[in-house]
Amino acid sequence: MRGGARGDGECPESCADHGDRGQRRRRGGLGVYAAGGDVHAIGALGYRSIGDSVTGYEHFINTAYLRDDLFLDAEHPESLVYRVDGDNRTLVSAMYIAKGKKIDDPDLVNYGGALMQWHVHDNLCWKAGDGGPQVAGVTDAQGNCPPASINPGAGNPMVHVWITANQCGPFAALEGHGAGQAATSPDGRRTDTCSHDHSGGHR
Repeated sequence: MRGGARGDGECPESCADHGDRGQRRRRGGLGVYAAGGDVHAIGALGYRSIGDSVTGYEHFINTAYLRDDLFLDAEHPESLVYRVDGDNRTLVSAMYIAKGKKIDDPDLVNYGGALMQWHVHDNLCWKAGDGGPQVAGVTDAQGNCPPASINPGAGNPMVHVWITANQCGPFAALEGHGAGQAATSPDGRRTDTCSHDHSGGHR
C-alpha cells in the first residue's frame, strides 16, 4: 500500500507522523474556513464557481492560488467546496491542488499517510465561462465531450480536507458523480477508509 499503510485502515506506527501532519493541515486553515463560510462573500477572496453544483457539491477555485508555488498551504487553499441544498451552500471542505505533480508523487502519497486520498479527474469536459472555465459535463463512452467543450486530461492531483464529518475520512475523495479517479493501492483499492468497491468512479 502507498505511504506504508494498508487500505483496510491498519497502519504501522510510522503513519502517526503522517496523520499528525494531515490533522495540522485541517486545523491550520480554520481562519480561511471562517472567512469562506458565506458563499456570497468569497468572490472578494478571489474564488469563483466552476459550475459543478449538479454533483451535489460546488467547487470554487482561486486562480491566483492555482498559479502560485505554495504546496498544501493552509492559508491559501486552491478551492473551497460547498454542499448544495437548493439555493443554499454550506462550506464542507477545502481542496488543495498540487501543481506540476503526478498522483503517485512521493511528496503527495507520503505527506499525510494512507487516508490522505489524492485524486484526479480525467474525464471532465470544460467550456468557456464569463469568469473562467466551467464544467460542461464528462466524456461519453467514446471519450467525447459535449459540443463547445474539451477534455484537457487528468490535470493536477487534488485532495479534500473536510471540515465536516465524512464517512470515508477527513481527507477522502468525493463519492458518487463527482468522485474522480483516486490514487489506489497495488491491489486496486482506495487508500482512504472507503477502500471497498464503489461505483462512483474510483479505481
